[in-house]
Amino acid sequence: MGWWCSNTATLYFDNCRVPAENLLGVEGKGFLSIMNNFNYERIGMASAALGSSKLCLAEATAYALERRTFGKPLVKHQVIAHKIADMSIRIDALEALVNQVCWGAESGTMPVAEICKAKVFGSKVFEYCASEAMQIFGGAGYLRGNLVEHVRVKVNAIGGGSEEKMKDLAVRQMGL
Repeated sequence: MGWWCSNTATLYFDNCRVPAENLLGVEGKGFLSIMNNFNYERIGMASAALGSSKLCLAEATAYALERRTFGKPLVKHQVIAHKIADMSIRIDALEALVNQVCWGAESGTMPVAEICKAKVFGSKVFEYCASEAMQIFGGAGYLRGNLVEHVRVKVNAIGGGSEEKMKDLAVRQMGL
């Protein structure tokens, strides 16, 4: 558990003064800058979920082609083939959504509701693909060095705004 490549910690700045020459941006407007940055962070997280989901699919597919059970490759068992198909379906839908959101952001209309929905959907697709890949690998999925064992799913659901917050923000942006 945890994001091993990140030294995540709580920082406290009690009674901290910042000299005026070190001020970034306009005084009193920092929250707006952070909020604008969140949109790009969330697009990045949806994109990262897409890439990680593709990794899970590729690794699971390669393993299912190589691993043999009951005299045939694992992928020739219908239940495994269906897992791979279901992963691919979700990945295709996520990729279309990420492309749509990126197009909207690049064209100058920041689609905040769609960005939030893409982040939530991306987290769910990634969680699904990681779980299904682990099922395909079985015990081999827990071995150190296996890329499926290495993926960090939960941080994607929390970082940049939790799934619950993203849903709240999406609904508010939808005018509801």
